[in-house]
Amino acid sequence: MILEQPIKTVGNGFKPSPTSEIHRSWTDQFGTLIATLEGRSGGQSIMVIAKLEDAESTLQILTKILGFKGRIFLAIPEQLHAAPLETVLKANNPKLVIALESTCAGIAIRGTGIRLGAGQFTSSTGATYLETGHYQAWESKSLEHLQTNLEQSNITASVASNLKIPCAVCDFEHLSSLLEILLV
Repeated sequence: MILEQPIKTVGNGFKPSPTSEIHRSWTDQFGTLIATLEGRSGGQSIMVIAKLEDAESTLQILTKILGFKGRIFLAIPEQLHAAPLETVLKANNPKLVIALESTCAGIAIRGTGIRLGAGQFTSSTGATYLETGHYQAWESKSLEHLQTNLEQSNITASVASNLKIPCAVCDFEHLSSLLEILLV
């Protein structure tokens, strides 16, 4: 999927609706593709993080959300690793992160810790980074009103929680309803 600025067509001819058009897109130093959808002024900024193979489906869901307040960032990292995720979250400073995960069966607002094995990675942009360490269990108390008991291990949520950003993990089926609740 190639996003250009300003975007008119995405992927296989999909066109975002005029009310939720992507205003800009770019890649960061780790090759993470970031696009923004602008709603009405006010509201909050939410970052949705999806895997590359889910990018087109995620974009289709996001562009069908009409009349929202705030800004939605869509981030598609080359690889779901802690260093690129931390960089994109720090650079865009969202108020909430939603991690899309097909293995989640609903909306999770808490999860177990993750231990990363030592490894060195190089992105397509040539950035080299090390991955190692442990991320504590995470919980988003500000989202407890969602009344879910799901727990989901997820590197994106762990990184967001480590940065003190509330987060949730959900599947495609629940993404629209979750955003509608949050983007009032």
